[in-house]
Amino acid sequence: MKKLYFIYLIIAVNIIFIIYTIYELDFENSDIKSFAGILSNFFLIMAMLVTMRDLKKKESR
Repeated sequence: MKKLYFIYLIIAVNIIFIIYTIYELDFENSDIKSFAGILSNFFLIMAMLVTMRDLKKKESR
């Protein structure tokens, strides 16, 4: 169960980072680094959701 709380913490922190990155995004001088930061946080959230699903399946067996 502690693993799930840690996963929720990682997801929450990544959502905050995504919001901050989008807030600081400059559309006039856009570069690939800004979009890469958003994508990396998004993919990390997706990986945590898949891991959470697998943990819940393992616990239910």
